[in-house]
Amino acid sequence: MINVKSLDQCCGCAACANACPKQCITMHIDKKGFLYPQVDADLCIQCNLCVKVCPFINQNQNSFPISVEAVRSKSPEEVLLSSSGGVCHELSQYFIDNGGVVYGVAWSDGWIVKHIRVTAKADLEKIRCSKYLQSQMGDIFKNVRTDLTDGKNVLFIGTPCQVAGLKRYLQKNFGNLTTIDFVCHGVPSQSIFNRTISYVENFSRSKIVGVNFRSKRESWRKFGIEFHLKNGNNMYVRHSKSFFFRGFMSNLYLRDSCYKCPFTNNRNCSDITVADLWGVEYVRPKIDDNSGLNLVMVRSLRGQKLLEDCSNRFDQFQYNYHDALKYNPAIEVPPKIHPLSVFYWQYLTKLPIRLGITLALLGGRILRCLKK
Repeated sequence: MINVKSLDQCCGCAACANACPKQCITMHIDKKGFLYPQVDADLCIQCNLCVKVCPFINQNQNSFPISVEAVRSKSPEEVLLSSSGGVCHELSQYFIDNGGVVYGVAWSDGWIVKHIRVTAKADLEKIRCSKYLQSQMGDIFKNVRTDLTDGKNVLFIGTPCQVAGLKRYLQKNFGNLTTIDFVCHGVPSQSIFNRTISYVENFSRSKIVGVNFRSKRESWRKFGIEFHLKNGNNMYVRHSKSFFFRGFMSNLYLRDSCYKCPFTNNRNCSDITVADLWGVEYVRPKIDDNSGLNLVMVRSLRGQKLLEDCSNRFDQFQYNYHDALKYNPAIEVPPKIHPLSVFYWQYLTKLPIRLGITLALLGGRILRCLKK
């Protein structure tokens, strides 16, 4: 049976829980807000299916993309509403238009995110835009298998580890499944985000009714987090000024497995990998208007055909892989843990949320200066 001896050896994809024929594996949240499997040993029949489907135990081989492009939706409205260039939303619309099913991440009660099944175009808004938290999978892998077995064309969008978990769970190559993952910086703590929500609500004296992690109120590059409040106001903070974003991007409170991610360096098993095309203003300024551009790395013939079938929806430009890597090293390298991460969890989380993060980041800068 699955046995998580070290927290950095589990990505929380829930493939094991979905695969268990006795349903003796459940996902439980730890004190940091991350999900881990727990096994009821009394129900376990030692079939070892949970071990066979674990993407951490059964890791992917390196697979260099067959093509790399800069891509943007032809619709300015779609680009404005999306986190970057609107690629995932356009591809999702294509699947729905052709009678397919899309699985993506949506907000749920309690400011958690979950994967949901979408069959109607109007519901695609629920899975639009980046959500910088780890989604809870529930029985989604089982639902995907049912749709595939029924002959439906399925598009699954998730983190590289979630796509790997799905592929391991299915244990079969379905010709009607297309997968999209993204260049992932790591997933931040749900518990820290919950405390951020409480801070904003206390500060604004109003309940939050909506969150946009990637508001383009200023521009694509100067994006910010925007909280929609019940009193009718919005609170917008540029990402470089947001204490939650600063802690997240400084790798202060990521999931332990993210620091040892085995799905970087092109070990993705998706058909397409997408990302923000950071650095395009230096490499290809003529195609950049600061509204948003996607880096699209095609990894399979299936992904290539999908992009060709949707070519009328996009502006596409060939791009150099190494130019993309220069400004987005997370393509190949997992995040490096913040030097005060352990100290932060042990001591600074006892302080008010903003003060604790600020002190940790300040301490990290001091340590780096002393090392120099």
